[in-house]
Amino acid sequence: MTPTTRREKDGQSEFSTFVNRKKAQSSSGARSRIIIPCGRPSPKNQAVVTGLFNNINNNTHCPVGSCQHGQSTTPLTLTPTPAMTTPKPILYSYFRSSCSWRVRIVLAHKKIDYEYQPIHLLKKEQVSDEYTKVNPMGQVPALIVEDKMLTQSISIMEYLEETYPQNPLLPKEPLLRAKVREICEVIGSGIQPLQNLAVLQKIGDEKMEWGHFYINKGFCALEQLLAGCAGKYSVGDQVTLADCCLVPQVYNANRFKVDLSQFPIISRIHEALNGLEAFKAAQPSNQPDCPEDLK
Repeated sequence: MTPTTRREKDGQSEFSTFVNRKKAQSSSGARSRIIIPCGRPSPKNQAVVTGLFNNINNNTHCPVGSCQHGQSTTPLTLTPTPAMTTPKPILYSYFRSSCSWRVRIVLAHKKIDYEYQPIHLLKKEQVSDEYTKVNPMGQVPALIVEDKMLTQSISIMEYLEETYPQNPLLPKEPLLRAKVREICEVIGSGIQPLQNLAVLQKIGDEKMEWGHFYINKGFCALEQLLAGCAGKYSVGDQVTLADCCLVPQVYNANRFKVDLSQFPIISRIHEALNGLEAFKAAQPSNQPDCPEDLK
């Protein structure tokens, strides 16, 4: 085995160990593991681990031992279907993370069923040895798809757009697509990183002033850019990836007490987006790890 192959295998092992442990800690057993009672597949657990069914005789019996459900424990021969062989995506998220929030909007807009795994940023779970083995940046979000880990919110959003074509979030015209990506980058590269948790922890006592300054500065530029491309939403009259980035950043602006009255275009778009179901579903207050006193 070459060194490269060994490293790849070790990385896959660490990844699998971490995923399995996080699944075991999940509060929802139906989401964490697949149980096939009485030798029959549960209709609620159609998404199963890849390779679980491989056109082989599955000798799974009732998990309670002797069947108490009046059903046969005779092994079944199962033929995989797409719904059975493709597991749900797993999103590692923190309820108030604006980068995670962007991805949650895309998932909701495209009506993608997924599993939510909270990573508590204030408890520093994102920099634990476990988590950094599979996401070396120690950040959220991360998305598991087909047993592979994707990180960085914009990359994840683009992947979801390419692989789930329903309810598209990029226009067909190349110039408009470029404008959408421009807005995403202004927010994702030029504003949010300057006020994220890791930076603020280094700033210390002046973190509120710091965050306010850089969000306000970024919004001054963003308002001008939107003046040239906005319709009902950020780019024209259809919801795009740019809108998925905008709403969480407005939330951050409010947290840092930015005066939004000086940004009428941003404010108008934000209000229109907040009335959409996908944006409501992705709100921090609707996430399972949101504390009760913040809902």
